[in-house]
Amino acid sequence: MKNFLFFLLLIFFSIFFQSSALNILAIGHIKPDLVLIVACYIGLHWEEETGPCLGFILGLLQDVFSTGILGLNSFSKTLSGYLCGKASKRLNIKNIIIQVIIIFIFSIVEGILFLSILNIFHLQKKVHETFFQLILPQTIYNFLITPFLFRIIDFFHKKWAV
Repeated sequence: MKNFLFFLLLIFFSIFFQSSALNILAIGHIKPDLVLIVACYIGLHWEEETGPCLGFILGLLQDVFSTGILGLNSFSKTLSGYLCGKASKRLNIKNIIIQVIIIFIFSIVEGILFLSILNIFHLQKKVHETFFQLILPQTIYNFLITPFLFRIIDFFHKKWAV
């Protein structure tokens, strides 16, 4: 029951901070994708089924509170949670370097997925420019805050949920 409440709070705070409070930390128009980081964290640290399920919920809520294409975030966060769950079985996920590399890779993959889908619907014209002005800076931002965010989530999980 405590884990369930912890997950609810984690979902609430990640969506709240992503959609409103995180604007304070924006550098220009770039802000980290907190929801992606949380979905990957859940995929890496809990059962294999938990990552995709909570990734879907996080992504769907992110879709609802954003103006983007409905289903795009839910698909990418579900996929991230699932693949992180698979990666956790093969990699030493306790190593912070492995964790930030995983976030870096998933940030790039998610950005390319978004660009591809926007391109299919002819909503994005300058793919090369968007990659270097939006996706790469956001990926670096995600990369830099991941160790701190993972430690904060670990701290609260150990203190409250276990």
